[in-house]
Amino acid sequence: ERPILVHAGMKLDNLLVGAGAVGSPAHGDSEVSTVIYNSREATPGSLFVAIRGETTDGNQFVSDAIERGARAIVSEMPPPAAVPAEVSWVRVENARKALAVIAANFYGRPAERLQLIAVTGTNGKTTTCFLIDSILAAAGRHGGLFGTIFHRTPAQTRPAATTTPESVELQKFFAEVVPAGGSYTVLEASSHALAQERLWGCRFAAAIFTNLTRDHLDFHQTF
Repeated sequence: ERPILVHAGMKLDNLLVGAGAVGSPAHGDSEVSTVIYNSREATPGSLFVAIRGETTDGNQFVSDAIERGARAIVSEMPPPAAVPAEVSWVRVENARKALAVIAANFYGRPAERLQLIAVTGTNGKTTTCFLIDSILAAAGRHGGLFGTIFHRTPAQTRPAATTTPESVELQKFFAEVVPAGGSYTVLEASSHALAQERLWGCRFAAAIFTNLTRDHLDFHQTF
């Protein structure tokens, strides 16, 4: 089996497998130290994925990421003329899907070793996740629980900033569950997260749909 990789460098070419890269990037044998989508988190050797958010476009922060040490940029846009020669520019058709695949590759594809259980719907996701997790715990199983209240792995519990973590954080959490002997994760799959491809590439053993009401139409536009 492939090892679980946590905070370990990987070759750029290996990270891009399945990410939909257009052509072969320069410096494909360079080491990538971290995978990020926030330019402020860039450090020497980072790979920065420029994703389009609800209010900002990550492509506006490429220069900042490079100044902070990023040596690979993944974007839906063609490279600008000012990109330094030592920086690899990787063009993809869908940056969010690419981020999810690259993150999974970086952490050794931990989701493939887990039973993933997702709960989606407008209301009732948190309660349903807690019920499922309690049943599995009573059966002697160990795993992770990710939702609106907190994100829990066998290693630690963190307050939840979002209902469903971004794909990079989610793959990192999965990578904490596996070496601790965990065999499952239960997570709230929000409609925003599904639309934003945060769960792209994850194969679920079970999916629960609770209900659908008219919340979040500011984002989804129509019922």
